[in-house]
Amino acid sequence: MARRSFSDYFRFQRAIFAAIVSVFVIRLVMSWAGFPNSYTRWVSVNLVLGIGLLTIAVAIPLSGFGGYKSLFVVLLNQTVLAQGLVALAIIAGIITGVDNVYTTPEFARSPNGKIWGHVIAHLVFSMILTVISFLAAVPIFFATQMATRGRKARVVSASGV
Repeated sequence: MARRSFSDYFRFQRAIFAAIVSVFVIRLVMSWAGFPNSYTRWVSVNLVLGIGLLTIAVAIPLSGFGGYKSLFVVLLNQTVLAQGLVALAIIAGIITGVDNVYTTPEFARSPNGKIWGHVIAHLVFSMILTVISFLAAVPIFFATQMATRGRKARVVSASGV
């Protein structure tokens, strides 16, 4: 198996990266525009991560992009991007003193989501979430490998390009 550069991983998952960033921005703008949390909850970065997990767990073995190590790295990239963006939104709330969807008590699970501990929690959580995601993706990855055994893989990105 060839070693992959970050740009290889980026190209492979660029559609999922775009979806994560897009959903994050939409949710943040909705919050700043005054939409109630009951609306913004339906625009979910975590849902995109879940779809990304399913997509990647199937796309990697189908494309021949790599093995379990590649699966872990791809999931790590997605999770760090998502949780890093959320951490930046929390930092924006801390600096400006203005709540956003990521700092409100309903989503921060504390009376004040504009604290540095909340930022640190998201960064630490990204590591834990990566391991949990990997453990959830492994059976899907394995089943896809078994179902496609003997077929010639072609290297494509998760977006099909």
